[in-house]
Amino acid sequence: MLTAGLAIGAVFTGIAAIDPASAFADKPAAVVAAPAALSMAEEGAAAPVNTLKGLDGKTYTVGQGNGKIQLLSFWASWCDPCRIEAPLLNELAAKYRTKLDVYGINVTKYDRKEDVRKFAKSLGLAYPILLDKSGEVFDVYRGAAFPTSVLIDGNGTVREMLLGVYSKEELEGKIRKLTEELDTK
Repeated sequence: MLTAGLAIGAVFTGIAAIDPASAFADKPAAVVAAPAALSMAEEGAAAPVNTLKGLDGKTYTVGQGNGKIQLLSFWASWCDPCRIEAPLLNELAAKYRTKLDVYGINVTKYDRKEDVRKFAKSLGLAYPILLDKSGEVFDVYRGAAFPTSVLIDGNGTVREMLLGVYSKEELEGKIRKLTEELDTK
């Protein structure tokens, strides 16, 4: 029992919860509800394909199979665990750049664009920072806290949905496993 309790505690360290009461206080009920037509992401299923604008003004399509692994990291500038995770993602994006695309997806519905810019600049983030202005993409990937990360294989299949900050060893191990699968194809 002690081991399970420690494991559960470890999973939930390093996350920033969203307070729905304050996040939606000024929104009418119709705005808060997720659109019924959205297909929800599931591990082992095809990733929903979404197009988002980046801080750099470019348009990015995430989720489709492009032959590379995709790591989608949903975050907010006020999230301390996200500030811890972002430099690790920068490092992994550089190390695995030929096999991995990292996208930092700011859930701008819960943030301010000027804070997003400051966050990215202060940490020297080199991977694309995308803006999920409505929070719809975060909802599709069943986001409940920050950071929430999603690993998508080269075929566009959701392999894992990760809640919270993982150690470098854990996250790199998951990426390495997917890159080895790419190498065997």
